[in-house]
Amino acid sequence: MKSKAGPLKVLTKNGSSVTIYSAGSGKVMVCWYEKGIREQAKCKSLEKGIERAKWKLEELISGKSKEFTLSEKDYRDIQHCVEILGPLNLKLSQAVTGYVECRRILPEMEPADAIRQYSSYLAEQKKRQSLKIIPFDRLVTEFLDNASVERKSARYINDMRARLLQAAKAFTGNVGDIEADAINAWLKGLTIQPRSKREKAALKGRSQKLPKPTPRTINNYRTALCTLFSYARAEGYLPRDKKSEAEHSRRLTDKGSKILFYTPEQLSILINNVPKPLVPFIALGGFAGLRTAEIVRLEWADIWFEKGWIEVGKHKAKTATRRLVPILPVLVAWLKPLAKKSGRVLDVVRDDVHLSKLMRDAVSKIVDSTGKSLVKTVHNGLRHSWVSYRVAETNNVNQVALEAGNSPKMIFQNYRELVTPAEAKSWFNILPSKPAKK
Repeated sequence: MKSKAGPLKVLTKNGSSVTIYSAGSGKVMVCWYEKGIREQAKCKSLEKGIERAKWKLEELISGKSKEFTLSEKDYRDIQHCVEILGPLNLKLSQAVTGYVECRRILPEMEPADAIRQYSSYLAEQKKRQSLKIIPFDRLVTEFLDNASVERKSARYINDMRARLLQAAKAFTGNVGDIEADAINAWLKGLTIQPRSKREKAALKGRSQKLPKPTPRTINNYRTALCTLFSYARAEGYLPRDKKSEAEHSRRLTDKGSKILFYTPEQLSILINNVPKPLVPFIALGGFAGLRTAEIVRLEWADIWFEKGWIEVGKHKAKTATRRLVPILPVLVAWLKPLAKKSGRVLDVVRDDVHLSKLMRDAVSKIVDSTGKSLVKTVHNGLRHSWVSYRVAETNNVNQVALEAGNSPKMIFQNYRELVTPAEAKSWFNILPSKPAKK
């Protein structure tokens, strides 16, 4: 209602007028007539009321219709937007036009989100420009050279060389340009390539396609690439603060294959018929579960007969983690007579590749009177067997995992075979003077 004291202020121009009344508590009421109808809007202060009145007066003079009348809330919002745009020296119309254009170009995304993504892209490009550039094939050569300097096992180096050189035939250009999709496509198209002269000779002249690798083999190739890309990241060829494209590649589900292991009878035949210098390898693999590379690096000083433990130092273990493995009585019986004061346990072996050749030659000579083989070499068979028989003997997977240098999950997935406690007892009772009975 109209105050008894009359209007606080009346603004007139070109026959139109807007009147301001007090509404109490410092607030005011702005009133005007539009198309014969009295309109009003409340403002928080006289200053705000005068601004609103001036704006409305100009609107009335310009002949704008009532349909565009703004509410008090609209007016406050506009004022707030103008204040926000002030530091940027932008007009409200410019900001609105730019926002609408952004939504027209990217209707499914807020402009602020699009700008953040673009800013992140620019930052990534800046990082890429600061990275060292190296072609993939040169990276492979550098990685393999570094593995030799770090004295990685010959088997590891040969395995990585075979896998990575095959990858180098597929990937060209800078390692930073290789994406996960390209890696997935390469892994999907892998075939088993012959490595040895024997394998190459067997495939020579054949028209059939090369066999497809198993999921586990494909995953091994992927792991080799992940290792290579991790090296590239550490050397500054890839960003250090994010996962590599190899790690983003797809890992196949591996249901695994049947685990092969030795029976007590087979181990007895093997350890009693190989040349004497190879006996420690059979004993340490079958009765302590050491990996081939660990046995090759092991020295007599690492075998603590008095304390009852074998120390596998972190520089000798595959996982680079020091561990202690118990020396069981059966292992003492086989190793003690052969023990020396110092030096490597397998002093006749150059590396694990050389050891594999010696073992193949030795096993090929273990035959019966008709020339039939009495035992066959099982890949990783000694370690597989030890884990299986050790779990059956102790009934404690966690303990065996600790002794083996693996996780319990890895033990179940890759090593453990179901055997009975009676078979385990027979296994750990294969003494030099007491071969296992069939």
